[in-house]
Amino acid sequence: MIGSESAEASASRMDDAAAVEQAKGLLMEWFGVSADQAGGVIRAWARRCGRPPEVVADVFVRQIWQGDATACDRAVARTLEHALRDLPQTCAVGEPDRPGHLDDGDHDGP
Repeated sequence: MIGSESAEASASRMDDAAAVEQAKGLLMEWFGVSADQAGGVIRAWARRCGRPPEVVADVFVRQIWQGDATACDRAVARTLEHALRDLPQTCAVGEPDRPGHLDDGDHDGP
């Protein structure tokens, strides 16, 4: 029984890592950020939401991007929807070579 629990835990960690990588890929492709910047954005969102990056990435990919209502974490989804409104503007006027530029996540613009 212990072996199967370990295998389940390992599979869960792989799923979590896959969700983070998929979210990073979407941010990189659609918003033109680097892998490091995308990771910083996800970590910033996680801090804002008070959830682990894996949960935030999963909500971003499944609920926001794919529209899967069964992956519902409304509080995280609302936070991400607001953050995404500011992300294109941040990317367009940002300094892409400045480490951590996109990871502050605190944009209170109009």
